[in-house]
Amino acid sequence: MKKIILFLLFSLFVNFAYPKPSEYFFGLDILDLHSNLEKINENLCEEGPFKIGFSIYENTFKPGADQEPIDWDESGDPRITKLAELGEVIRQIDSIKKENTYELIEEIHQGNDKIVFQAINRETENPKAIILFLNKKSRQEYFNNETILLKGLNHENIATIEDINPKYFYIVQDLANCDLQEFLIQNSSKFKCTNFQITLLDILRQVALGISYLQFNRIIHRDLKPENILLFISKDGIVTAKITDFSYAIRILEEESCVIENVLYGTFFYIDPKILTTLLSRDKLVKYKFSSDIYSFGILFHDSFYFLYPDMEDSLNEEIEASDESSTNQSINVLHIEALVAGIRPQLPKQIFSNIQFKSTKDVNRLIEGCWSQKRSNRPTIIKVIKELEVIIKEFSDFNDFDIESYEFSSERSFKSCCGCAMF
Repeated sequence: MKKIILFLLFSLFVNFAYPKPSEYFFGLDILDLHSNLEKINENLCEEGPFKIGFSIYENTFKPGADQEPIDWDESGDPRITKLAELGEVIRQIDSIKKENTYELIEEIHQGNDKIVFQAINRETENPKAIILFLNKKSRQEYFNNETILLKGLNHENIATIEDINPKYFYIVQDLANCDLQEFLIQNSSKFKCTNFQITLLDILRQVALGISYLQFNRIIHRDLKPENILLFISKDGIVTAKITDFSYAIRILEEESCVIENVLYGTFFYIDPKILTTLLSRDKLVKYKFSSDIYSFGILFHDSFYFLYPDMEDSLNEEIEASDESSTNQSINVLHIEALVAGIRPQLPKQIFSNIQFKSTKDVNRLIEGCWSQKRSNRPTIIKVIKELEVIIKEFSDFNDFDIESYEFSSERSFKSCCGCAMF
């Protein structure tokens, strides 16, 4: 009788909280749900956790159904935790707990194909990030792609893998203090501080070093953006920037100059317009080149360094609203693509702040404009980007007490003198 009552209570909970098969969860704590299911199942059966939970999910909701609408979370990522997928996530979490190597602390990010958890290695007590690959249709491809590519890479500006579980599709990496987007938000009040500007420029230089290493290994990342730049800050205030998320990355063969595919990868406003052109034409073949990552870096550079100014999306929206095109029946995405393909970019300020000389601003703008140039042949090489960033950093240091003479252009940079910037 007790088992029947518990079963009915759980069924009512599911039907009340999630009344429609097509709905996604908002603000759902996966680990809390996992713990609740574990307690319920321990009372319902002795065959192991989640057996009853899965049967409820699978009987109430159709696994693999694709008719649901897409809802979006606050970061702009689609929520992927419909109940059919949620059961798979719980299986993955259960496998991690059974292995007893890592203790899951909390969910820190949920994207289209992944969930990232903060965890602790029980043996070393070091903080880790556990990344679960979710989408059944693509996770094998993305998981294999990321693990195979990263396995042969070793560079201080590239996030490496510590552990791999091919059965339950998760990888383990060192836990970063934050990503670049979070860093920019937390330190938005520091942008008028020259030391902070120097620090930010050096973070971008480290990203360029990582891109250079990828190109040396003939790899195109194809999804460079602030969210995919991890920042590791030591107790001594030393920061290291690392490029992460290689799900979409691809290697160019030695004898080839590009990769031709029929699939578009990346995050919309960071995608090379030459690639977006295929969406407006009948040509369904996409050519990916090293210069595609240079374009993405240019947008990343702009949206980071000019964080207080309109970003690419806002700039395009302003351009569309100011034109007659906003009154057409075309979708906003089509108008965005047409604007990008036409060469529309954010308007760059002539002078950043009163404490920055016009020449320094001009050099920053020139580098950004070169990177996001419409013509791929006009974009600078990554080596040239690194050299110009070093020159710009020295220019900025001239307006500050920062000791540039003792500054070594390594992949690390101290935040200690950075106007008390937030330490994560």
